[in-house]
Parts: sequence; C-alpha cells; structure tokens
Amino acid sequence: MSQTKVQLVDFGSAVAASTPTNGPFISAANTVSISTNSTERFKISSTGEATVLGGNLTLNAQGDLRLADADSSNFIALQAPSTISSNVTLTLPSADGTNGQALTTNGSGTLSFTTISTTSDKITEGNTEAEVVDTGSDGHFKVITEGTERFRCDSSGRLLVGTSTARANFFGGSGTAMSQIEGTGSGSSASRAALSIINNNNNINESAYFVFGKSSGSSLGSNTLVANNEFLGLVTFQGSDGTKFVQAASIAAQVDGTPGVNDMPGRLVFSTTADGASSPTEAMRITNGGDLALGITTPIGTARLSVKASATANDIFAVQNNGGATVFKVNVSGHLHAAFLGVNTGTTLIVTASGEIAKSSSSIRYKQNVGPIDIGASFIKSLDPVCFTLIGSGQEQVGFIAEDFPDPRFVTHSRVDPADPDSELQVESINYQMLVAPLVKALQEAMERIETLEAKVAALEGA
Repeated sequence: MSQTKVQLVDFGSAVAASTPTNGPFISAANTVSISTNSTERFKISSTGEATVLGGNLTLNAQGDLRLADADSSNFIALQAPSTISSNVTLTLPSADGTNGQALTTNGSGTLSFTTISTTSDKITEGNTEAEVVDTGSDGHFKVITEGTERFRCDSSGRLLVGTSTARANFFGGSGTAMSQIEGTGSGSSASRAALSIINNNNNINESAYFVFGKSSGSSLGSNTLVANNEFLGLVTFQGSDGTKFVQAASIAAQVDGTPGVNDMPGRLVFSTTADGASSPTEAMRITNGGDLALGITTPIGTARLSVKASATANDIFAVQNNGGATVFKVNVSGHLHAAFLGVNTGTTLIVTASGEIAKSSSSIRYKQNVGPIDIGASFIKSLDPVCFTLIGSGQEQVGFIAEDFPDPRFVTHSRVDPADPDSELQVESINYQMLVAPLVKALQEAMERIETLEAKVAALEGA
C-alpha cells in the first residue's frame, strides 16, 4: 500500500513563494497555514493563536467548544442542543454592556445588553403575564390574562380577585378583609362575584367544606382551648350606605357551654338590624340542645320552641296558609286563635294518639260519666250577648263577658305569665264550643213546645 505524507520543513524566517492550491504551508515566519482552492483558510501564529480566515468553523455531532482554565485542568464548554429544528444564528452586541445589564434577544437572533428593572420582574407570554412589583412601599404580586388583571396579592397580604384595590370600609368603615372578590356581572355571568367550592366524590357522606375555626392562642398555628360564649365564626351581610358598608344581618357560631377534649358544645345566633339602626341585634338562636328561641336569648324552661313578642306586637306566634290568611296564632294575652277550628277566641285543642288535631272531643273514647245536660232554653235565655271592640286590634266583635257568664263551666282561666306559677292575675276566656250543646237542647225544647202548640191548634180547628 502506498502512503502519501506531508512534511513541513522549518526554514526559519523563510516564506513560501506562493500559496499552494490545497495543503499546509509556511505563510510567515514561524506561522503555519492551510489553504484550499489556492486560498489561505486557517493559520496558527508563532504565539499559538489559531485563526479561521473566512468561512465557518463547525463542530459536528454536538462537539464541544471548550475553554480551559490556566493549567488546562478544567474547562467550560459550549454545546448545541441534541435537536435543532432549523439553523439559528446569534449575533453578539458590538460593545460590552454596563454593570448589572443582562444579555437579551430581540427574538430574531440579535443579542444586546439590557438594563433589568429593579422595580418590576415579569414573566410574559403574549398578553398574559405574572409580575412582581416592589416600589419600596407598595410591593405586590399580580397576574394578568388577556391584558386584564385578574388577581393580586397586595402589600398587606390581602388576596384581591377581580380588583386591584382593597376595600377597607367594612363594619361602618372600621374593617377590611384578607380575601376580597369583586365582579360586575349578574345571573350566570363569568364576571359575577361568586365563590364556588365543589367536591367530586360518589360517597353520600362526603361533601365540600367551608371551615370556620377559632383558637384562643395569639400566634399562627396555635391550638389553645376556647371558652364558653367565644365566637367561632361569623357570616356578615353588609350593604353600602353610599360611603361605607354597614351590617344588615349576621349568623354567628359560638361556644355554648364548657368545652373539653372532643367536646365542643355550640349554638347558632341569627341577628338582624332594625330600621334606623346601624348594627344587628339577636333575633333567633339555636342552642346546643337543638332548642329554638325567637326574640329571647334563653329558651323558656324545657320548651323546644320559645317565642317572645316585641314591645309593640299584639301576636306572639302566627301561621298563615298558602293564600296568606292567618289560620293559627297566639296573642300577647296567651289566647289561641285558630281559624281552622271556626272560632275567634281561646279554645282547647285535642291531639289524638296518631298526632291528629281534633276540633272537639266528639268520640266516646275521650268521655266518661256520660248523661243528659241540665241546661237548655232557660240557660240560653239568661245569656247577655254584647258587642265590643277588642283592645289593641280596633276590630268590633260580638260575644259575651266572661266575668258575667252565668255558668262557670264555660269559663277557662289562665295566668298572664304562664312561666310564673305564682302569678295571681288571671285571664278569663269563654269556651264557645260548649255553647253548641245548650243551643241544641234549647232548640229541642222549643221544637217540643211548637209541636205541642201545633197539635192543640189542629184539635181546635177540627172541632
């Protein structure tokens, strides 16, 4: 096999007469060059500097361009990525930058030194960006999508959604909130101010949670026992009076007893703001035992439902039907008015074993010592019906005066204050249902007399 060798001979300061067509040659004193197509392409000077004369230097297969340290023990390498979709040329700036500047691109491969703002750092993609801003007094973080700010964490740590300005005029202008959501939409609009919490789970005992919690500690992460009457959470409903937000109603959860390990008795308190007032007062509460108190803060005795009328109310409790008519009510005198019984004054209700309310005790099952009544027409004749206006209602009615009623069996007595067993003041009421039987008896007596008279008249006419 034949071999071809190229040998360079050092002629000292001798220089080749001309550049060879292809190959190495001595282009200057102590300088070696390589030519192609009769043109010098590459040379190494007497000081070791290598120069590419025209053309490009390509390192194939992710070859490194290595820059070694002073003793050549370590290096820094520049390497191309494993895959390049198209050729990329990075053009360096024509001069050095200043202290603190960064090398940035214009997106077309031209690099330049750019001053980075010390008051704004952004991550930007199109018209969507996340930005950290710190001016020294208003540091905040915000997120913008489609050119509109969506949420912000301000310098006070408040999370603002749909707005960039926090409100500090709640509770009559004395409070703010750490999380605030604002919107201008309505109905199902995407811009409506709403908070949605959804739990996706097919277990019927699982749902989404909205947790209010309270610890009596004074530091973050504390776990200190709470005390009786301590507030655990408050939902407040507020409206703007033109300059500030004022409470209209609230729902509060409080400790309702002495708490302990795995023992946390609680109550719910519902409050409303009266017309002309600026803060809510308690209207209803549900105790730890499930008792309901309306208009009072403590249930009466062992009653599961306790109701107190307002200072100006005539009725304590009332029920309306679907048409809006009152069918059942208790007034401040303790009288029960039940329109469905067909009466307008106090009466007695009978509840059967099946839970049904009967108009009267008609069944023999509720009676004993049954016999004929001893009053009839003469009793009815002795009654003194009157007309009157019920105090407090202004409504004219007809009836009887209980204190003047001739038979005490028709009169019932009740204390003004049922909760006070020592109350001496009694309220008398007539049981109008009991009048039905004497009226029937009187009518029977009258019919007997009529029949007797009719028989006598017929006998006289026949004579």
